[in-house]
Amino acid sequence: MTKNGDLWKWIDAGVVHVTGADISKAHVDEGKRRFDEVCQSGKQKRLQAVDVALVDLCHPEFEKMAAAQWKVPVKEASYDLVECNFGLHYAFGTRETLVRLLTFASKCLKPGAFFIGTCVDGDALVSMAPETDTKLDVALSMEAAWGKVRTCPHRLVCLDIP
Repeated sequence: MTKNGDLWKWIDAGVVHVTGADISKAHVDEGKRRFDEVCQSGKQKRLQAVDVALVDLCHPEFEKMAAAQWKVPVKEASYDLVECNFGLHYAFGTRETLVRLLTFASKCLKPGAFFIGTCVDGDALVSMAPETDTKLDVALSMEAAWGKVRTCPHRLVCLDIP
């Protein structure tokens, strides 16, 4: 969700309300700042709210924790789109975590709506780091480079898709 990097895309698409979550307080704060800036300029068009909870989506109680922060309650089958861009790999820690996140996303969607999820290609990442021998070395390098996100372990997702 983060820093509202897609803010102008939402505005251009005529989105009315965005609900999200992020583990980073700095990202949530920056997203609020960007949305407030757009509102002050009067350029938000139909976009009325960007409602972001500060919560770890991999936590077993994330749904309850986020609901306590969102201004508008999340209703089942009420969203046209759920997206998780370059964050889906965080949920690959356990099967339960991934299933919980995808189940929540699924129950939020209207019939016929869309889920879009993207994650880093672990194989491509490993191939770009020839000085390391293992996927674990690459993951540790990612942790060192992004040290401020210690509470959020990075997962390498390596898939064989024919």
